[in-house]
Amino acid sequence: MRRQVERLIAKVVAERGGHRFPWTYVVELHNDGERLHVHLAVPFFFDHGRLSELWGHGYVWCTDKRRRGDCTFVGAIRAAVYLSKYVDKTFASSGFGRHRYEVARGWKVSSYQVAVRDLDEGQRYAEAVFVAEPEYLWDSRSCEDWSAPPVRVLFFIPRVRDG
Repeated sequence: MRRQVERLIAKVVAERGGHRFPWTYVVELHNDGERLHVHLAVPFFFDHGRLSELWGHGYVWCTDKRRRGDCTFVGAIRAAVYLSKYVDKTFASSGFGRHRYEVARGWKVSSYQVAVRDLDEGQRYAEAVFVAEPEYLWDSRSCEDWSAPPVRVLFFIPRVRDG
């Protein structure tokens, strides 16, 4: 399965002029308990018919997780939520194994953990690391019924990398 997905991604890269892109996929055991299928996320919409031709191994479905007017990161968040439910499924009854996702080399998500005095200092630190302002910010102070410790979530969109 992994080789087939890697071949598909190589074909899509070729179709897009050789430019690499971030991708991630999750493998799911079909309800019949025998077949596998793949959920693949990329940061662009690809023609359904062409993808079906390139894949050549059965049914293909394409959808853009953005709604009209949404920016890219909103679609990325929806795609992450969509994929996470398949990562959460277990393959305990099959010999497929527990590792059921892959991420493009060189595009893995980075995680940072630092000790700061407050949320503002943490945000300044993150902006210095990413040399940018966040594309999206959520602060627990905006929720009237928030009863947990304060939280601030920052989304930074990585710059496109070539090669």
